[in-house]
Amino acid sequence: TQNTPYVFEGGGGLYLSDVNVSLINVTISDNYTNDDGGAVYCHNDANISIHNGILWNDIPGEIFIESGTVTAEYSDIEGGWAGTGNLDVNPAFNDILTYDYSLGELSPCIDMGTIDTTGLFLPDKCLAGNPRIGNGRIDMGAYEYYERMELDLKIFLEGPYEGSGMNSGLTSLADFPLSQPFNESPWNYMGIEAVASIPADVVDWVLVETRDATDAASATPATIIARQAAFIKNNGQIIGMDGTDAQPYVSASITNNLFVVIYHRNHLTIM
Repeated sequence: TQNTPYVFEGGGGLYLSDVNVSLINVTISDNYTNDDGGAVYCHNDANISIHNGILWNDIPGEIFIESGTVTAEYSDIEGGWAGTGNLDVNPAFNDILTYDYSLGELSPCIDMGTIDTTGLFLPDKCLAGNPRIGNGRIDMGAYEYYERMELDLKIFLEGPYEGSGMNSGLTSLADFPLSQPFNESPWNYMGIEAVASIPADVVDWVLVETRDATDAASATPATIIARQAAFIKNNGQIIGMDGTDAQPYVSASITNNLFVVIYHRNHLTIM
């Protein structure tokens, strides 16, 4: 998923020159350039093929070909693009204000990807860590759609606990991170959760991980189905990025039982 604020040359999302590239299940959205090709700039006889992609709301326009070729199939491209199965319709992302480019429940991109995925060498899971094909046919974009289930979670951190709630003074420090801090060892979580400012009453970041297993003993890392960074409020409630009572969620098909693992940078992990 691309999301760059501004590019002074062509290709707000991708600038491709003298290469042969297949873009499979990519989501490129909300990029800007003062030249051409808000999403993709094709240069120097590059040959680009797009399968199951979403290119939307990139300025100015999605694809610019200086020299070379761009072919697309079963992709949602704003402004339209010739090719089998292509769409030109708002993909209805879940929440672009919080950079959530997963598919909403009414997205026209659900189950609209390539019918035959032979030869695409798809990974087992989508960008969110869910099984890549969730309903018999692949979706367009980087995320496979699954029905969302909100998680009502509450924990208390011993360090800032003050008898009935937690102190939120940590967030006033100058170096308190505005983006999720779990993108290093041992968590190695590459999510793009970020905010312009820390919401009121937030104590710290946590990483919420969900596992699908028959019992606690089998809820190992091998059974992980989703991960999401979130905030913990001074009353212990774990909330999403908007700072309201919105809860973190899991979008996946649960076969057995749902186990929730919560990571914090300075506390023991709990399940």
